[in-house]
Amino acid sequence: MRTIPLISYVRNTENIVCEDEYEAEKLMWILSTNRKEHKLRQTSIVGEREIILVLDDESSHSIMMSDKESAARLQNTAHKILLEGIDPLSIRVHRNTVHIDLV
Repeated sequence: MRTIPLISYVRNTENIVCEDEYEAEKLMWILSTNRKEHKLRQTSIVGEREIILVLDDESSHSIMMSDKESAARLQNTAHKILLEGIDPLSIRVHRNTVHIDLV
């Protein structure tokens, strides 16, 4: 069977598990690729499972993760967005999991 790639780049999907659906929706809203204003400016880890995301309008938003591994994945993904300039291609939520597609 012959396959034809539909896209010319490779996706790297980060699956980040939040504490609940509300936290997942909040994270998706903050990192949304459709938002042109109030972009992510910095992150801070508060505890093993809590991360504070600061936007460029100086607002701070706490995100509770399901475990410390998810908190580490979110911190790593935020690092890629902030310091490496990688923008998410898409962000999806399914229940309490946020799927972030990066190039």
